[in-house]
Amino acid sequence: SYHQGDIIFHKFDVPQSPEMMFLQRGCLIYNSDEDEGPETVLETTQRSWISEAVLWANWVNCGTLRAKTDSSLVMVDAHEFRRATSNYPSEHLRVYAKLFVQ
Repeated sequence: SYHQGDIIFHKFDVPQSPEMMFLQRGCLIYNSDEDEGPETVLETTQRSWISEAVLWANWVNCGTLRAKTDSSLVMVDAHEFRRATSNYPSEHLRVYAKLFVQ
């Protein structure tokens, strides 16, 4: 859980434990330029997810994410996801990952 104003990640952070996140409750604000530029507001009604790229590639955060309100996230560990899906008999994930990275 995160409280209003908490920073979830900063721009240029390299995640030590890369995780894709799903917003379960609350409201988050993502800003790719901390000094200026538009903010993206993510709310639970939008079924928002964050940082999908960590599932498919090595990743550096390109912006700052903070909690606008008290918020709860569901985390998917990228290493565990890759391990669990690496032997999946279908090519769908590999094709999707390749297209995502392109």
